[in-house]
Amino acid sequence: MPSVFLVKISKKSSITPNHFYFYIYFMKLKYFLSWLPGIVIAIGNGSLRQFVYNLFFDELEAHQLSALSFILFFGIYVWLILPWLKLSSTAEAIRVGVFWLTVTIVFEFIFGHFIMGHPWEKLLHDYNFLNGRLWVIVLLWTTISPYLLFRLKSSTVSSPSKHVI
Repeated sequence: MPSVFLVKISKKSSITPNHFYFYIYFMKLKYFLSWLPGIVIAIGNGSLRQFVYNLFFDELEAHQLSALSFILFFGIYVWLILPWLKLSSTAEAIRVGVFWLTVTIVFEFIFGHFIMGHPWEKLLHDYNFLNGRLWVIVLLWTTISPYLLFRLKSSTVSSPSKHVI
């Protein structure tokens, strides 16, 4: 059975399995489309590292600064697209993050190895956290940012102002 998000469809429900699978397809398409600008952010951030950070820092320091700047840029992006995503729950925000993590890793290895021709060792190099590589933190942020920012945005929208005029 394909990996889908499970819901209980009762006999009285107007939702048919076909509606359910269309909904799942539509949501995954929406998650995918919302992930695509992350590639543009990553390319821009990589250019920033290559043409600015590398002028002032050694390769490892530039990589670390680039990881932090990507986290900032991607966080701003996620904050801005939350209204478009229209997440209904923290569970859905978690699903978005896990989906983004999955497509990021698949894209990185397929594009990096088969399109760019990078050897597997080079692709795995950035996963070595003990050598100061922060790619794992970028992946962690990619995964949890929809959840954290959804919670933050939900709490700022739903909680009334505590200021008394």
